[in-house]
Formats: sequence, structure tokens, C-alpha cells
Amino acid sequence: MIYRLFILVLLTLFTSTIFALNLAQPQTLNLSLSPPTSSAVTPSILNVTAPTDPRLKCTKRPILGRENRPRFDNCRVAINSLPSVLGHGFFHTGHPYNEFRLPVRRSFKDCAVVVNLRDGVASLEGRWLEVRDAAMFMNKECRKSRKGVDFTGGKITAGVQAGLVIRLGSNGEPAGSGFDFGIGGEEDGTGNRTIV
Repeated sequence: MIYRLFILVLLTLFTSTIFALNLAQPQTLNLSLSPPTSSAVTPSILNVTAPTDPRLKCTKRPILGRENRPRFDNCRVAINSLPSVLGHGFFHTGHPYNEFRLPVRRSFKDCAVVVNLRDGVASLEGRWLEVRDAAMFMNKECRKSRKGVDFTGGKITAGVQAGLVIRLGSNGEPAGSGFDFGIGGEEDGTGNRTIV
């Protein structure tokens, strides 16, 4: 009986130590944009770990003049309004019209998030939840304070050969500013743009 109790205590200590060690390791965000069933076939090619990662480019703060970056909290709302399809599919442009058709633009107040395929990429397998994770990661990593307000903005690429491009920028940013999303469409009155 005492032997069993001793073994139980040792197992408890061992598992709690392993659990604590796992929490102490730095966490990375896996943005492979591949379905969970094919992870053995398609290796993870994007593990974004820091704002110095070449796939993550943050918008620089203006030295003089008006702040041209959107507010962090507004971008969080815009990102959360991206599609929340649970399954995976093929991101594409053109037909068919379904939940994986790109480009997609969502905006809230001064922030716009745009998801599109890189030029020359016809389609890319992935999940919207991974896209939202990548956008939230960028929002957090590019967050900078100015006069007590948190601003953000930038671009991140994901997927096979960086085929998916996600941008955070100011809603209504003028052309040539580096965030000219150029996807057209019509405003629906709530700050969201419908692609036609």
C-alpha cells in the first residue's frame, strides 16, 4: 500500500515538472495554413516568432506629422470580423463565390485588414482561423504606443512560398501610402467593404 502511494506521488511530481517545463518554453505561432490532417505531408513553413521575422513587416511610425497607423483596439475588432469558417479549404480569387474567395477586406473605424493571395498564386490551402491568428499576431507584435494610445499596422505573409498576404492599415489610406489595398468594392455603411 505504501509502495503504491510512493509511486503515485512520484508520478504526480514527474507530470507536474514536465507540465511546468512545457510552459517555460517560448511559444511560437504556427501559421502553416495547412489542414491538420496533412501536416505530415505539408511541413510547417511559417513559424513567426518575433517582429524581426522577415515575413512580418511593421508600419513605421511617422517622425513628423499625423499618425498614419490605425489604433490597436480597432484592428482587433476588424480582425475578429474576418470569416470564422472552422474547416479548411482553398483560398482563391475569381469563381466559385464561397467563403474562401479572396480578396477579403474588413474594417472598423480607422483600421482595415485585407487578406489576399500574392500575385502569381492561383490558390492556397488553409483555414480562416489560421489567418485570423496570423493577423492577431501581427497586430500584437506591431503594437507601439504614442501619446498614451496604442497604434499598429503592417504586413505578414503566410503559407506555401508566402502565398497569402495579410495587411493591417488605416481605413481609407491614400493611394501610394504603402497600404493602398486596391481591391475596390462598395462600403455597406458599417465600415465593411463588399467585394464586387
